Amino acid sequence: MYLKQITHGLKSKLSVDHNISIKNAHIHELIASWNGYKSKASMNISGLFGLNEFGYSEENEELDLFFSRGVSFGYSTLELTQLNNEIITILDELDLIFIEYEELTLEKPPHNEGYWYRKKQEGIKLSSPQVQFANEYDQLLTTFEANIVHLINAANRGSSNAAITLARFYEDLQENEEIGTEAFDWYIVAAKLGSMNAKSNLALYYDKPEFLVEAAEYGNEFCLDKIARQESTPEMIHYWNEVAELYGHDIISNTGINEGGNWYVGHEGIDLPVISEQAKNEAKKKAKATFDKYSEDDEY
Repeated sequence: MYLKQITHGLKSKLSVDHNISIKNAHIHELIASWNGYKSKASMNISGLFGLNEFGYSEENEELDLFFSRGVSFGYSTLELTQLNNEIITILDELDLIFIEYEELTLEKPPHNEGYWYRKKQEGIKLSSPQVQFANEYDQLLTTFEANIVHLINAANRGSSNAAITLARFYEDLQENEEIGTEAFDWYIVAAKLGSMNAKSNLALYYDKPEFLVEAAEYGNEFCLDKIARQESTPEMIHYWNEVAELYGHDIISNTGINEGGNWYVGHEGIDLPVISEQAKNEAKKKAKATFDKYSEDDEY
């Protein structure tokens, strides 16, 4: 919806103010590169243009990509400079900003804005900081609800980021930390679209063990810890520990939590059973193959 407004406004400005004629398809691709994406398609599955609720300033994310793409379409450096300036102007005039789907996620923050938002809705008197937290949550909620249809459309087009954003949003709205059907359903959609974050959450919190092995091999620390504790053979316990070490995780050491000067065990490390040196080497070799398989993928 907003992309059409931006395109129409840009075509008019470029034609009237700069005598530049430009195709709609070129505008779309150049706006994508302006936001740091290599194509309109990749931009569409990553985010959307929405109302600038927080007054952020938009700017070109990757000038080199923008200019190289524009030159490939046959536009001069001067024309592209003018287009760059007009994009900034029209986004400001329309009060729009590009929002990645992950930015719309309503994560549980340290101060639990969602909790204070619900208390405010119930009419309970809050302190000034609590009111601020509630208002921040309200702003995020408004932004999300304004774009939920776009998120669903993007998920239907194959965006795992949009699907997991929907899942986290519904999860955040659950009362009393209960699991909701909507959150679970969208996590399943995201997992089917390849989201390793979704698979990890399903394995850890939604009792879907079929995703545990892949999420652990992909490097999720909590999935690695969980699967290592479930293994019955010493060799496999060593294998999972080797995978964890390659990803930089320590699942065999105890970690402490200091609360008011009192120390508690935050994580009890797993016990490594005794195995032969040959078995250790085989576990290392197998773990390295797993790490090499997944480590080049940067989604996680």
